[in-house]
Amino acid sequence: MKYALLIYLPEDADERFTPAEQTAVMEECIEDTKETKRRGHYGGAARLSATKTAVSIRNRGGKQWVTDGPFAETKEHMVGFYLLDCAGIEEGKEYARHHPTAKMGATIEIREVLYSDPA
Repeated sequence: MKYALLIYLPEDADERFTPAEQTAVMEECIEDTKETKRRGHYGGAARLSATKTAVSIRNRGGKQWVTDGPFAETKEHMVGFYLLDCAGIEEGKEYARHHPTAKMGATIEIREVLYSDPA
């Protein structure tokens, strides 16, 4: 089964952690990704830019509305995601339990992927 692990951090995480602390966590994420690949569970990952760079698109009744910023204003924002091929949700939980962003107070949402590009 494929699972998406959606990683959320508080909006002020960049201010709460020094650049050195952020770099250390990112390096741990890279090592964690290498291990995930080695185990055959890796399906992709990405680090996202800040929400202030987002553009939200809403299509209704044949019209399109474009809004600068994220879809919803929240105290946490999605900073990245992983796609994993796991035996089940428990394996996804285990991965989330040890993810390096936990040190920064991350919330990791795990959702089963219902469809993915077969390529």
